[in-house]
Amino acid sequence: MLHPAFADAFYSKPGGLEAVPYVEELTRFHVFCDGIYADSQEKPSAARARRERRKRQGTVQTPIVPDIVEEEDLSLRCEALRIQLDRFQASEAVGMVWPLSRHSVGCRLIQRALEVTPASFAEQLVMELRGHVKDAASSPHANYVLQKVITQLRPHASSFIAEELLDSGARFARHRFGCRILCRLLEHCTTEGSTQRLISKILEDPSEALELCRHNFGHHVVQLVLERGHPRHKELVLQVLYKDLATNAAHRRASYVVEAALNNCAPQDQYNLLHHLLQPSVLYELSQARYGLYVVKTLLKRPEVDANGMARAIPAVAEIMKKIAANPVDERMG
Repeated sequence: MLHPAFADAFYSKPGGLEAVPYVEELTRFHVFCDGIYADSQEKPSAARARRERRKRQGTVQTPIVPDIVEEEDLSLRCEALRIQLDRFQASEAVGMVWPLSRHSVGCRLIQRALEVTPASFAEQLVMELRGHVKDAASSPHANYVLQKVITQLRPHASSFIAEELLDSGARFARHRFGCRILCRLLEHCTTEGSTQRLISKILEDPSEALELCRHNFGHHVVQLVLERGHPRHKELVLQVLYKDLATNAAHRRASYVVEAALNNCAPQDQYNLLHHLLQPSVLYELSQARYGLYVVKTLLKRPEVDANGMARAIPAVAEIMKKIAANPVDERMG
């Protein structure tokens, strides 16, 4: 039985191929996809169901032998997927790009099609994603297709993505999948007018921008604004950081943004940041904070900073200097 997501697109596909062989081949493909799709859903395995039953009965047992059958089955399915990717013809995706993009296997086929087809045909395929960008950006599968569109095609061919996200940019910057789309736009399409309008819209509200600096996913977008963005967007981020610089520098997420500003803003802006952060009271406060510690490390590595003088004045900084000397590689996590 075909997955519901494919039914309309499959049966309404225009002619051009021999009907019977095409139906048989695509039916086999969809049955294969449904098997992978069913396996990808969050349902307990037989072994897990047994463990849950034992747990409820108060007789939890530790399995002695791993479930080799499941591992072998996964290997077989992976090999089948590799073969299917090799055999897939990009022309078969015409009229089916959106339903396939939402599927755990179909999204890989569309990405493959965008990689191996001429740019003109790939651009024709992605036209089918117009009007679906918001849904794709929040999909665990289709978001990869949008990323491939941005990284694989010319910037003007992917400009519709930024245009469709324009009125919801801040929301998607905080989304676990949507933030990836914005990051790819900043990496590959930062000079496009549609991308610049999108970033301007995201940063126009200072309170919204500050929330992004401190957000689990949003701070990645703001970091890339500082690394790849337009100077006026960098200035907007700096204005937000300055409202409470010490707190932001000690914040778990915003401290990443402060470090990015120290490394990527204009020289005068970097100097101003250094001047504020190197105040003895601020430096001491940061050196005592779990995440501010990393900002202090960044400051002490700057060539224009007298690290030894700071260490003599502030004992906590001397301890940080010892840690840097013992482990020069920053192992920051989280």
